[in-house]
Amino acid sequence: MKNELETVRSIRQRAEKGDALFQYMLGETYERGNAVPQDGEKARKWHRKAFQCFQLVAEQGDPGAQYKLALVYSELAPQNYVESYKWVKLAASKGRRLAGKELPRVAAKMTREELAEAKRLVREWRQQWKRKGKREWKRKRQERRKQFSNSIRCQW
Repeated sequence: MKNELETVRSIRQRAEKGDALFQYMLGETYERGNAVPQDGEKARKWHRKAFQCFQLVAEQGDPGAQYKLALVYSELAPQNYVESYKWVKLAASKGRRLAGKELPRVAAKMTREELAEAKRLVREWRQQWKRKGKREWKRKRQERRKQFSNSIRCQW
């Protein structure tokens, strides 16, 4: 139990510094009640913070954030499989192997109409990306790599 509390403390410290992965993990910890009392309000708070960060970085074209955002859309209530499919498809198209494995699982939960809508959203995102996002994303990605390790942070 002492090790678990130390782990949660360490997760919380990283989450409070703006690390989206640890914000998500802390939300999961409170949601499940692992080593801390189960607390839906705190779980939603940390999931919301992580979601905002993933959304920001995913829009900038980062495949890792796109994959994580897809998981958030498909796992957290209320589930949005159209958005989940959109982000997992974009991440898979950039070589994220896990995203490629996730794609059929998400698609299986969708109606034909939802799948068509998700594919339309993917096409639209790619068109916008070609027009304006690619250069800006590359510049920001280089800056982030200089500043941060492997974690996704929202402090730029």
